[in-house]
Amino acid sequence: MNDDIFKRIDFSLDIRRLNGGKLIEITPCVEVDAEKPATLIASFQIDGMELIESARVVIAPGHNRVPLREKARIGNPNLWNVHTAGRPSLYEMSLIFHKNGEAHHSIRKVVGIRFPEWTGGKKLRINGADPLLKLWDFDTVPAESELEKRCRAEGFNFTMLNDTHEALEEILTLCDRVGIAAAIELSGAVSPSILELHPSVCLFHAGKESPGHHVCRGAASAIPFLLTEELSVL
Repeated sequence: MNDDIFKRIDFSLDIRRLNGGKLIEITPCVEVDAEKPATLIASFQIDGMELIESARVVIAPGHNRVPLREKARIGNPNLWNVHTAGRPSLYEMSLIFHKNGEAHHSIRKVVGIRFPEWTGGKKLRINGADPLLKLWDFDTVPAESELEKRCRAEGFNFTMLNDTHEALEEILTLCDRVGIAAAIELSGAVSPSILELHPSVCLFHAGKESPGHHVCRGAASAIPFLLTEELSVL
């Protein structure tokens, strides 16, 4: 197996609530654009604990999003919330690929579990609650301590970003840690399933018939999507 595949590989997650939310079922999905068929062996860890062992992943030429057959489960999970409505709890999740029986390549992500929904009343609900959202725009990328201090003092807990923002990953990581929700305008440049791993991403939107709209059309997503034209002022 050519190691070049690991330069392009990533993972996303499918997350379901079971037993009235007391149990969370997580399905890791391998995402990669491959030139040749390949078979990978992967394991999955949450906070250093191996919950899926030796999963076989079959890759085909072209774009792949392959779910692992086994599921990982968390009982009574700590949910991510905006800082004004709870605690932005986070988990460390790792997908580890093995070669010749040894760990060969790993991808680590800090992930939060949250359940956003766009209601008929034009409100963004998170984990079944209606947080009061107060907008803050990122004109620069602040230090985490500076952002946390300012947002907690002034009540900022929401921002709007475009997926082409040059510092998108850095800003979303800050939002994850501090507890700031984000609405992402999709241009089609970034896979929504990868953005979903940031718990701060709670809403997608795009202009009608735009490339971002086509990316989301018909795709299953844990994040609500609506047309930009329908986006009310939050």
